[in-house]
Amino acid sequence: MRGKQLVVGCGIAVAVVVTAGLAPAGAAGGAASRAVGTTWVKVSNGAIGNIIDPDVARFGSDLQVIWTEQTTSSPSYRVATRILSASGQPVSPITGVASSWASLNEFPALIANGNQRVVVFSGIRSTDSSDPYSQGYDYYATSPDGTSWTVANGTIGSSKSAYASYGSDAVDAGGTPISVFVPGTSNDVAFHSGFDALPPVNPDGSSTHNPTCCAYYAGAGYDATSGQTWTAWYSNSGKATTDGINAQQIAPALGTMVHAPQSTVVSNGSASSIAPIQRVQVASRTSGGLFTAYVVGYLSPTKVALWRLGGSAPLVLSSGHGVAQVGVATGPGGRMWLFWWESSSTKLHAVRTNAAVSRFGRTCTVTIPQGTSTIWKTAGNGVAGPLDLVVNAGNSDGEIYSTLVKPCLSASVSPASVKSASGGSVTVHVTDAGTPVAGAKVTYAGVSKTTNSSGNATVKVAKGTKRGKHTASFSAAGYTGGTVTFRVS
Repeated sequence: MRGKQLVVGCGIAVAVVVTAGLAPAGAAGGAASRAVGTTWVKVSNGAIGNIIDPDVARFGSDLQVIWTEQTTSSPSYRVATRILSASGQPVSPITGVASSWASLNEFPALIANGNQRVVVFSGIRSTDSSDPYSQGYDYYATSPDGTSWTVANGTIGSSKSAYASYGSDAVDAGGTPISVFVPGTSNDVAFHSGFDALPPVNPDGSSTHNPTCCAYYAGAGYDATSGQTWTAWYSNSGKATTDGINAQQIAPALGTMVHAPQSTVVSNGSASSIAPIQRVQVASRTSGGLFTAYVVGYLSPTKVALWRLGGSAPLVLSSGHGVAQVGVATGPGGRMWLFWWESSSTKLHAVRTNAAVSRFGRTCTVTIPQGTSTIWKTAGNGVAGPLDLVVNAGNSDGEIYSTLVKPCLSASVSPASVKSASGGSVTVHVTDAGTPVAGAKVTYAGVSKTTNSSGNATVKVAKGTKRGKHTASFSAAGYTGGTVTFRVS
């Protein structure tokens, strides 16, 4: 689990990552950590290193989190996991998926395959050449319940360079597991369809060759509506057509490689972009389509993009501040979640779209875990409605934390001003990414009203009410509420 040196060139900007020594981690979990306005649960126990890219998936009421870490045993590395409840509290101790390995890649992936939970990972278990797990393939482990794991006598990739990948992921494509990874310092993304033997007998596929360097942070997603599997990755090619984020359909057949709009900046004929420094996440939309997210701009981007793979234009949101560690997750009913860290700050942001993915709702802001200064990686799962947000956060090192982010409601008032001399009424219109919210509670001057099917609730302003700014609050079950103001003149 040693850090890798990312080649910098061709106008690429990367965040500075300080890889500290990894402290031993025990089996017991940490207690909840309170931050201002946010409850974080510490999932790991001890420093794990800031390069570790966690993954998360929901299985019914279980939220399973996986990561790689160092332990006190020798060989000392393992893939670790922990299960959280629907409310985000740990319900299991930290357990090993694959334990006592000499080295492990920092990009484990968690998928469902039939009635099994599957972790795809890569590493070298020992330096003994007769050990079948010493070759550096993509291996996998299975579990029926997420607590007891068996490392399979098989692989999901034929390259012995998978352990040195600069970005790996896996996805279940309608019952067929597919892994993606960057074999060593390749320009391209390799992929492998289906579980294989050990040693493997089936070859890997490859994305369209990029002759000008290089592939990093590969991610994957499966669209059940179209039956397509795509991979997305970052390139520092220096070419306007490939520098930045790229994507390509890899199953059931290889498609045409496409370049993500606005993922690079071209100036004086030179293409420049910012490396994501984590897996390029791909999330499926429940009603069809695959999405990824990335920063827009260079060198200090303040915008984040949500792009449907193969689409003509992304949905862009201005953060107003530096954007880093961008992630995307599936939401319910066709909605998508987008989340990111505000660089060099104590703030994380998350926002959910409408069902058509044509507009964003109100951005939610949460404080990073107490005692940390940097968000190294982000991951999330939003299929239940709220966003289960998982981060690798710390100072020079990292630890895994989780919190629950409820979508943030928006509201407007009409009219914006009422005369004190006559009094009157103000209608508060409550929406979720533009969709009216019925049953929301609107409170003004100690009196509460409930919004109708159009998302409207009307409150009374008494004659003679004090002039100045007045505030009404709004809330609804399953959401983060807020306040709106109007004037009495």
